[in-house]
Amino acid sequence: GPEFQSVLNSGESIRRPDALLLMNRFGYVEECYFDYTLSPIMDTEGKVGGIFNAVIETTYKVINERRKQLLHQLLLSNLERNIAESLTNIEQIIAAAKDDIPFSCLYTFEDHQFEKERMVLSTGIKKDLQLKAVWPFPKGFDNSSVYIDNLNEYFTEPISGKYGEPCTEALVVPVTGGKGKINGHFVLGVSPRKKLDKEYRHFLESVGLHIGNILNNAFAFEQEELFLREQALNEELAAANEELSSTNEELQQAQESLSALNEDLERRVAFRTKALVESEARLNSMIMTSPIGMAVFKGRDLKIEMANQPMFDMWGRTRDQVIGRTLVDVFPEQIGQPFLQMFEDVFNTGKYISIAEIEATIGTDDGFKKIYVDFQYSPLYDIDKNIEAVMASVINITPIVEARKLLERSEQSYQALNEELIATNEELAASNEELVSSMEELALTQDELETKIKELAISEQKKDEFISIASHELKTPLTSIKAFNQLMQRSK
Repeated sequence: GPEFQSVLNSGESIRRPDALLLMNRFGYVEECYFDYTLSPIMDTEGKVGGIFNAVIETTYKVINERRKQLLHQLLLSNLERNIAESLTNIEQIIAAAKDDIPFSCLYTFEDHQFEKERMVLSTGIKKDLQLKAVWPFPKGFDNSSVYIDNLNEYFTEPISGKYGEPCTEALVVPVTGGKGKINGHFVLGVSPRKKLDKEYRHFLESVGLHIGNILNNAFAFEQEELFLREQALNEELAAANEELSSTNEELQQAQESLSALNEDLERRVAFRTKALVESEARLNSMIMTSPIGMAVFKGRDLKIEMANQPMFDMWGRTRDQVIGRTLVDVFPEQIGQPFLQMFEDVFNTGKYISIAEIEATIGTDDGFKKIYVDFQYSPLYDIDKNIEAVMASVINITPIVEARKLLERSEQSYQALNEELIATNEELAASNEELVSSMEELALTQDELETKIKELAISEQKKDEFISIASHELKTPLTSIKAFNQLMQRSK
């Protein structure tokens, strides 16, 4: 590809952290992410002779952080004061999450009026798209999710995901499951590029729970504002009563009018009081059924008034060990940590505080332990709009942080290995240069040796010629001597 060609041409390394790579594995094209490096391998001539490719898959980290961010955005939407604004925010957040939720349809109803369940928002589909069949919503307040693997039986035309592929699966998740004023079901599309495994299903179910909490919290705010308006009306009527008491005749008329008004107001006050009690019950239900840790701290001494089981698990304490006691009494190690000052800031300013990934120290029976959390402190007001308590929402992200740190340490180890490999390549290049120099010297020595051999051959030839000539010359005197010797023998 272009990156490989760039390394071959330039000799410079390339790194791509968390790069998207669509892979055909497990029987479908999967959305995957990798951290990879392309490093040049130099040959004996100092040129790029190859490429070293190191790869670490980061799919789980990228997708988990993306989903965690979506849940955090929904958590921040709990402060909306009316249902219309809440639905607008929900639609914007879900519409921006097409990687994990290609489309969605939210259906709600109030109290137990199942027959009045209607769609209040949708994302990823045309507004006028018609359904071919009714969604298989669970009967009553069944908290179980329903898996749909044949979307073509429900829509009149295909619903495309982010990458243009049609969605074939969806998950119907409950909204509050009957424990709030507003209930319903959320139809969430499943990405065709990811398998609906346990983590994916848990994420979609968490989205449904957050949506239920947001809507019921907004409903509670609306009821509280209605109650305050009724209270203001009551005060205005009291002032009118004083004005009407100026004359007996006017007083009589006012008494008759106010009697009717008082009866109406008593009915309204009774209704609003009931609504306020229901609102408090819904707040209690929201906290106790929330999948994240939640607790309410009353007064500036932070008396622990309410907490749910996820918070008890995070604290490592039972209900009897914390309820009714102050935060410092249960956790004296909080002195010196930043959280006490944050509580004080909420009481002083009336503004919520939200911080992601902060370290906290908690004392346990086995000693102190450190955890990492995302949290939000939100003010709770009394009827006079004074801050009487602070609600804490906490998500334990320790496993995610520890996994990320482990990955960072692995990346550092890999970087050190890569640097060591580069140093080895440099040493190999230097050795290659020395080898080339030695080969050149050997070639010169070979030339000189061949010259000496030729000179030696010429000398050997000259020696043979000399011996031949000397031998011939010696043969003549020896023949004469031999004849003379024979003659002497016959003379005897």
